[in-house]
Amino acid sequence: MRATFQGCSSLVFIPLLDTSSVTSMRDVFSYCLSLTHANLKGVASDLSLTESSLLSKSSLLYIINNEAATSAITITLAAYAYTRLAEDADVVAALANHPNISLASA
Repeated sequence: MRATFQGCSSLVFIPLLDTSSVTSMRDVFSYCLSLTHANLKGVASDLSLTESSLLSKSSLLYIINNEAATSAITITLAAYAYTRLAEDADVVAALANHPNISLASA
């Protein structure tokens, strides 16, 4: 899926995308500046959402709670999204229940 949505600066909502067969999500959402909702199911590789500052808490929770990682993966968030979401009690609890997932800030 490399660069699938790259440059879709007006993309706001992805209702459901099953990524369980995807081996690389590199640059999938590069320059998706308006992305707020991305319900990604089965994430099993590192995911970069570094330009999606407006990503919603519900989307991040959906990604975490529906992951399919068999080894450690990192979800890298835009700095603003990371600041808003990384310490949120619901996000912290979800990460505790999914030890293969970690968050990083861009």
